[in-house]
Amino acid sequence: MAIIQDMMPAFELFQPTSVKDALALLNRYGKDTWVMAGGMDSLDWFKDRAKKPKVVVDLSQIKELKGIRQQGDGVEIGAMTTLTQVATNSLIQSRYGLLAQAARKVATPQIRNQGTIGGNVSQDTRCWYYRAGMPCYRAGGNTCYADTPTAMNREHCIFEADRCVAVTPSDTAPALIALDAKFVIRNPYSQHLGGSSLLLRKGERPRSVGFSSRERGLCDDRRRRGDQAGAGCRWRCVPPAAQAQGRRGQPARGTGERGDRRAGRPDRDLGSKAPQS
Repeated sequence: MAIIQDMMPAFELFQPTSVKDALALLNRYGKDTWVMAGGMDSLDWFKDRAKKPKVVVDLSQIKELKGIRQQGDGVEIGAMTTLTQVATNSLIQSRYGLLAQAARKVATPQIRNQGTIGGNVSQDTRCWYYRAGMPCYRAGGNTCYADTPTAMNREHCIFEADRCVAVTPSDTAPALIALDAKFVIRNPYSQHLGGSSLLLRKGERPRSVGFSSRERGLCDDRRRRGDQAGAGCRWRCVPPAAQAQGRRGQPARGTGERGDRRAGRPDRDLGSKAPQS
């Protein structure tokens, strides 16, 4: 089990100033390397001593990974662009309001000022058992401790679960999927384009995310009263095509709606109006 300590384990820190240098470091140190964006997820792992990398590559000094740029009829967002910048950018607000709304829902202003969109979509699951160091499926074991009638699994997947029932904690990922965003993926050997429902291979990192057309979309926030913002994904993301046909959007791929797994049913419908804090 992970035990919280007063100090993080020692590691060697690198702060490259270019993507080329960052990839060279990843290639040089291999499996001993940890890539850090805003540090919101990384520092949790380090402080709990659940992850003990020998080398940490901090991407915060790479200017080419930052910023929001119009590209033809679409837009490109650098992976190191902060969530605050995404939420407040006039271009994102006017053309992709769904993403701006999702970014505003992430945690607190302090975290949005430091956290990045690349880190938000790449962060690891917040499953209590996995984070505590249990030898579960995700950690290389053969058991999902959350997939039992009496487990702590209110924030976990209740539909189409297979072995591991943990879900992404990202608020922006469902919005990006609904907008059919494309990711530019870099590894030490090549660069390629990936869809919004992507699985990064070992050594790969998102470089930027882009949209090719003007799509607004809507989000319906259905958190229960008192739930911590960002504690679990509960977005119903409605792409423009579904709006035009008057249909209600379904939960985005890769996320699950919170529900009562013990009763085998999802939470009751709370209506379209979001609860007031």
